[in-house]
Amino acid sequence: MVRKTVLDNGIRIISENIPATHSASIGFWVENGSRHEEPEIGGISHLIEHMLFKGTGRRSALVIAKEIDSVGGVLNAFTAREFSCYYAKVLGQHLDIAIDLLSDIVLDSVFDLDELEKERKVILQEIHMIEDCPDEQVHDLFCENFWGGHPLGRPILGSRQSVGELDRQQLLSFMARRYCGRNMVVCAAGQVDHDLLVDRIARALSGIPFGEGFFSQPGPTGKRSLDHHRKDLEQLHLCLGTPSLAQNDPDRFQGPPSQRPSRRQHELATFSARSRRIGAGILHLQLSQFPLRFGSTGHLRGNFSR
Repeated sequence: MVRKTVLDNGIRIISENIPATHSASIGFWVENGSRHEEPEIGGISHLIEHMLFKGTGRRSALVIAKEIDSVGGVLNAFTAREFSCYYAKVLGQHLDIAIDLLSDIVLDSVFDLDELEKERKVILQEIHMIEDCPDEQVHDLFCENFWGGHPLGRPILGSRQSVGELDRQQLLSFMARRYCGRNMVVCAAGQVDHDLLVDRIARALSGIPFGEGFFSQPGPTGKRSLDHHRKDLEQLHLCLGTPSLAQNDPDRFQGPPSQRPSRRQHELATFSARSRRIGAGILHLQLSQFPLRFGSTGHLRGNFSR
C-alpha cells in the first residue's frame, strides 16, 4: 500500500512497503530543473547537482563515497528539465545511513571553490561530448526548435558561456530559493516502514523552510518547423515530434481503470528492424517512440537512426 504524509514545512513523503524485498530505494526529488532557470544562468541546476557530492561540513567527497560503498549501496543523482533527484539504494537495514547521507548533501554542502572549478570543467566536457554524439544531440536540437524560446527548449547542461560564468554565490542563492519544502518530495520503496521513515525525514530535514511564492510560467506552444544540422558523418538521425498531453491532463488516460494501458504500454513502444547487409555495408534502422510530459505541456517524439 502506498502511503503519503505531508510535513509542516511542506515536504511530501510517499512510501510503499514491498514485503518480498530486502532492499530499499529512496529519492529526494526537488521540483527544480532547467525549466526554472533564466538564460544567463542556464545549467545552474545541473552544476548544483554535481557540487552536492563534493563535500559537506561533516564529510569530504571521499568519505561520502566510502560510506555508501561500505554498505554495498548506490548513491547518485540526475537533473531533468522540471526536477532534480538525489537517490540511494541500500539494504533495508541501512536505510538510516542513506537518509543521513542524502540529507547531509542537500543541507550542508560546502561548495568548495576548487571543486567548483573542477566540476565546471567536467560539465564543459559533457557539453562537448553531447555535441560529438549525434543520437544525443538530436534531442536537444529538437527541443530547441520545437519549444522555441521557452525554457523547456534550452539544454539541461546549459551553454559554454553560462556554465563558464556561474559563481559560488549564484549557486547558493539559487539553491536557497528552489530547494524548499514546498518543492520537495521524498519517495521510498522496498523494505520501508512509513511511520519510521516520516520520523527520520522530519528530524533530518527540519531545517528546510516551506518556501515562498509559486513558480509561474506559461506553458509553451510547439511550433511546426523543419530544421537540420549537418555534420560529416555516415549516420543520419531524424527526430519527429508533435504536441501531446501534459503530465496532469485529465485526458491522459481514458476508460475504466481495468481497461487503461499500463505505464509501460502507454509510454514506451519500441521497434527495431533487423540489420540488412547491402553490398559491403550494413544498414540498421531503428524507430523508438515515446512521450515526454511536463507539468503544463508534453510532446510525442519519435527518433529514427540509420
